[in-house]
Amino acid sequence: MIPLTPGSNIYFIGICGTGMSNLARYFHAQGFHVTGSDAALGFYTAELLEEAGIGLYEGFDPSRISRVQPDAVIYSAAFSEDTNEELARTVHLAVPAASYPEVLGFISRQLPTICIAGTHGKTTTSYMTLLGLQYLGVAAAPLIGAPFPILEKSPAAAVIEACEYRWHFLRYRPAVSVITSLDYDHVDCYPTRESYREAFESFAQLTTGELILHGEAALDTASYTCRVTRYGRDQIEPFGTLRRFLPWGLTAKPGVPGMHIAEDALAALQAVRAWWLHVHQQELDLLQLQGVLDAICSYRGTSRRFEQLGEFGGVLFIDDYAHHPAEINALLEGIREAYPARRLVVDFVPHTVSRTRAFLDQFVQALSRADVLILQEIYLSQREMDSTDPLSSRDLADRIPGARYCRDGQEAFQVINGLLQEGDLCITMGAGDNRDVGRALAAARKGERA
Repeated sequence: MIPLTPGSNIYFIGICGTGMSNLARYFHAQGFHVTGSDAALGFYTAELLEEAGIGLYEGFDPSRISRVQPDAVIYSAAFSEDTNEELARTVHLAVPAASYPEVLGFISRQLPTICIAGTHGKTTTSYMTLLGLQYLGVAAAPLIGAPFPILEKSPAAAVIEACEYRWHFLRYRPAVSVITSLDYDHVDCYPTRESYREAFESFAQLTTGELILHGEAALDTASYTCRVTRYGRDQIEPFGTLRRFLPWGLTAKPGVPGMHIAEDALAALQAVRAWWLHVHQQELDLLQLQGVLDAICSYRGTSRRFEQLGEFGGVLFIDDYAHHPAEINALLEGIREAYPARRLVVDFVPHTVSRTRAFLDQFVQALSRADVLILQEIYLSQREMDSTDPLSSRDLADRIPGARYCRDGQEAFQVINGLLQEGDLCITMGAGDNRDVGRALAAARKGERA
């Protein structure tokens, strides 16, 4: 493992990724000297890194490794020495290096860790879990896919957003784990639904304390050595304008609409309860649990997760990372429930050709919920840059009556800006820089009504 002693000089390759930026800010707060690079510095995470006093470099320059002389390098799992020249130079110079999931695996062995896994809801549930621990006075390392305040003191816990891509989550050693859902995804590395399910089986069995498992996740837990607690929407009841959470009968109103958000809140509550029991060997009482639930339900969305960009000229602007058909269905269902009178204008950027190809019929069904639908071209991942698959978002648009295809965000901005009207809800959704399109539309609408 790389040297991780406070005061060490650590260089991050791909520092502006959401997870990487949180990890960089965490190490900086713990007394490490942190710098890093990325292909571009236009991401919102770059602002957070600069505010923390972390030095950033734009572009990848192999000679920089010699100039910076890091004690260790942490690199995004999106890169290899074959695809990134800084990483190749790092290996050539024999500088100790580790990938993002490798470092998280190390941290999970040092701190009692909650790992949040599942096809959907990982970021939201992770953020809620951190809010619940914060209420109890527990300082936790926020190793998740959204910005979270970094505490400048020694952590007593870690919360990891445990991504299943390329089996990354099998590097972690959770005291408590959560599996929110098990909808087939990442078809480029899991060739069958069974291989996808088997990866989650392997992850679940790494849990040393308690597994919090969604009731619809089809895992055979009979041989598990950890405690297993199932949860789901059958444990959430309407209670006036509130929700009642079973088995305790606690009540609260989640700050974001949708049953899927209430389920995430229940998962987070169970995770905090299980962590407390694992560490302190005693259960939280009802008063403490209510306080934790209230803190969890104070969640109002975060960057790219039901992020409200503002309401201008009678148009409400929201941005969300939903990129799987099941996520889109849940998100649009929640929006319809909360804003039934608004016309729903959706601007969607599909993420990866392989996912779009595998779930084309499901995307057609989910996106047909929109009143107005704009489809930008598919956002290619790094691994798909040389893909020969001719699939385009135009093919998806052709299957949805009224859908309009746009080549890029600039064209989408022009089209949407010309059709928005008072009372609309405009949501930018999916991958790429679509959030910037939403911000530009909000700014334009604000300027029109200034």
